[in-house]
Amino acid sequence: MEELDGESGRIFQPPAFGTRFGMGIRRFEDILRCLSFGDEDCNDPWSPIRPFMDALNNRRQQVINPSHMIVEDELMSSWISRKQDRTADGIPHLTKIIRKPKGVGTEIKCVADGLVGIMLRIEICEGKEAESKKKWSHLPAGTAQTLRLSEPWHGTGRIIVADAAFSSVTTAIELKKCGLLFTGVVKTASREFPKEYLNDACKYRHKGDHICLTTIIDNCNLIALGWKDKTIKSFVSMCGTTQPGEPHKKHSASSKIDVHNHLRQGLLNIEDAWGTQTWWHRLAATFVGITVIDAMLAYNYEHRVDAKSVEDFANDLALCLIFNKFDGYELVSRRRLSDEPIAAEPPIPVVSFEAHPLKSLLTLPKYKKNIGSKEGARRKCYVCAAQGKRHNAHYFCVTCSDVSQGSIVVICGHNSLRGTSCHAYHCQNAK
Repeated sequence: MEELDGESGRIFQPPAFGTRFGMGIRRFEDILRCLSFGDEDCNDPWSPIRPFMDALNNRRQQVINPSHMIVEDELMSSWISRKQDRTADGIPHLTKIIRKPKGVGTEIKCVADGLVGIMLRIEICEGKEAESKKKWSHLPAGTAQTLRLSEPWHGTGRIIVADAAFSSVTTAIELKKCGLLFTGVVKTASREFPKEYLNDACKYRHKGDHICLTTIIDNCNLIALGWKDKTIKSFVSMCGTTQPGEPHKKHSASSKIDVHNHLRQGLLNIEDAWGTQTWWHRLAATFVGITVIDAMLAYNYEHRVDAKSVEDFANDLALCLIFNKFDGYELVSRRRLSDEPIAAEPPIPVVSFEAHPLKSLLTLPKYKKNIGSKEGARRKCYVCAAQGKRHNAHYFCVTCSDVSQGSIVVICGHNSLRGTSCHAYHCQNAK
């Protein structure tokens, strides 16, 4: 566990961990290592994580009333085995998708609110054999997944917006039977869809031109649309009108889940921060990341004037959870069980880091070009150098550095065991 400095936004390992948080760091790591979410079931290989997923879905259904539009897509929980390769190594089913930035791991189908972007329901892809035993398995896979994910809102008349992995004429017809509307991009699942006709480039002269066809199948009014952008895109829909509309900027509601994935994987990044070789812990980290991003999106929607970034919201949330503070109430941790009173321990001196916060070197203009590179920005730590050591650091002291004059005081950061001692030495000895 690491501590965050509120002013600088930087994180460091806290001294006197057990005294300050009520639990020693080793005990915390042991509990985390043995953490499980359900009893092992030989008939269900996903039993260690399924209760967590079911609880997440049930809670969303209880407290969130989605808007008129629900977006469907997929996300990945990346995985690296004990051998540091991409083999399964215990995980029940491993998916590999080349086009994804982190395309090896557990694929998760999901639906999110089309207005706020909060994740509403998730479903793990468990493999062909397990999928064949699920509800609506007699239908095409994309259709069955759409029906299962949208089941809590059947009969509400909401619009399901999906990408090509779920879209087809069959999906639209089956959702109509369940009291939902549908709009989606059609690529490979083109049965009963005029794909060849709509993809004829000769029928479009300029960018923005479109062709619209209508039909009725099983008492379901369907619209097939071909639209020329950089390439020709085909859509199937059962809502809207074929009448001409006013030109407007392109807006894609289907990008809500892509934005959610970017916030979770790129900015929050709990999956990489939790160094684990247990597959259900990696999935749990993904689910926790989803929950944190959902909470941030809900907070920002209700507090538009006081919206928070991912880093600020995660920092505030972590402090509230660590110290058991919520809405002004503070819960006191339980005392350790003992027959005799616990002798008072001598106070442990705690170094204050507030006067000398650390920031990443990547925030400096001269290192902007290194963002995204493998090595990042590195310079020698002055504390280590004074001890005759040659250690590179990624952080600098905001208080003692003068960026305009090029004077940068570089110190080891929180990611190394020596980082806390270097920072503490600097805070005690800096003038």
